[in-house]
Amino acid sequence: MLNIPIPDGIDGKIIRQAFESTDLMGGASPATTTQPAGFKMIVGHGIDIVSVDRIRQMHAEHGQRFLDRCFTPAEQSYCARSEKKRYFEHLAGRFAIKEAILKVLGTGRRGAIQWTDMEILPNELGQPVLKLSGEADRIATDKEIRRWHISISHIDTHATGSAIGEK
Repeated sequence: MLNIPIPDGIDGKIIRQAFESTDLMGGASPATTTQPAGFKMIVGHGIDIVSVDRIRQMHAEHGQRFLDRCFTPAEQSYCARSEKKRYFEHLAGRFAIKEAILKVLGTGRRGAIQWTDMEILPNELGQPVLKLSGEADRIATDKEIRRWHISISHIDTHATGSAIGEK
């Protein structure tokens, strides 16, 4: 039995039964270690922050080579459509989210993964949507990641990306 403090005037037996019931846990008791049917499991969470000036500097030093190595043609096109002062913020946001995705995958930027294996474009509502290909897609498939939740934020100096991979 759980030892739950119950305020005066509340039927403690009913509350204890609710907390101990299997319905509260989606069909599984608190001691169950197997995943209930229909239950989603987070495989990993990654977060990253990038200096917009760092992206601006990489572009100044390496130009189109940097863009082609890190961003798909569609991402480059999307960022180029933004107002000039926001261009590097948008690139930095995509760079940050790609770093966060690599953390979810547990690989870091090594091996056969390419930056362009991850493409982040907005949907019709402006929300970022991830499309994986190549080695990144293979690793996500091996880890049974079926759904991604990603978020990008940026200001004039920094951009952040957060990614959650879910089974």
